[in-house]
Amino acid sequence: MLSQQEELTIHGCSRRDPGIDDLRFHYYNIDLSETASLGKNASHFFKVKPGELKRLILINNAGMLGNAAFVGEQQAEHYISTFTVNTLAPIIFLKCSLSFFSTLNLKE
Repeated sequence: MLSQQEELTIHGCSRRDPGIDDLRFHYYNIDLSETASLGKNASHFFKVKPGELKRLILINNAGMLGNAAFVGEQQAEHYISTFTVNTLAPIIFLKCSLSFFSTLNLKE
């Protein structure tokens, strides 16, 4: 498990603080449904300087199920918000994160 490897530092982003009490874990409050501010702020979540990282592992486990109902019974807004959180936000965040981390000249 990644969190048990002592040489790793873990940065986590979510709407709710997971309450992890570990000096190697850094939490950043972010709401993936707010895509307008996501792209502008992604690099601010990672306070990393060149030379501090040797390897980067990105994991996305964000998601939103929404209401379980027949397609015809759902409002259009339900599909828009679900698609935004599950598809658009991770793509925007990944693009911004990779742009930021590419400046650090990582080997992996």
